[in-house]
Amino acid sequence: MRTPVTAVTSALAAALSFTLPAHAAKDADLAEIRAQVKQMKEAYEQRIAALVSLLAESESGFSTNVDDKIYANLILSLSPDNSVEVEEACGVLTALPGGLRPKFGRFLSSIGYLNDQHQHGWDFYDAPCRTRRFLVASSAVMACK
Repeated sequence: MRTPVTAVTSALAAALSFTLPAHAAKDADLAEIRAQVKQMKEAYEQRIAALVSLLAESESGFSTNVDDKIYANLILSLSPDNSVEVEEACGVLTALPGGLRPKFGRFLSSIGYLNDQHQHGWDFYDAPCRTRRFLVASSAVMACK
């Protein structure tokens, strides 16, 4: 008497013992497939080139607790022309009495809604007129009309 596992194993062995005919692709089919792959590769390379041209600047940020009293933050800007610029370099004293936490160094201040954010981090193209007029120091930002 066969067990169900033996019957399944026998059926599987019988099914695998039959060979199916193999068909090779014809030269015309291979040429068509190669042409499609080439078109896909060219389209992919064009999209990558477009993305690389959009990359105007990258930033790397480093932050750490220097010790139990000082927190430090460093943000570097990496430009496509291989130059490096310090965007922010600041520290915060964290152990002063009365909850006082002075911040020192180069940083974007928290005056206003947008001033503590980098321009590329905004959810819109340009700043409101008041921010552009009084708080944005970049010459790339257009003046209010």
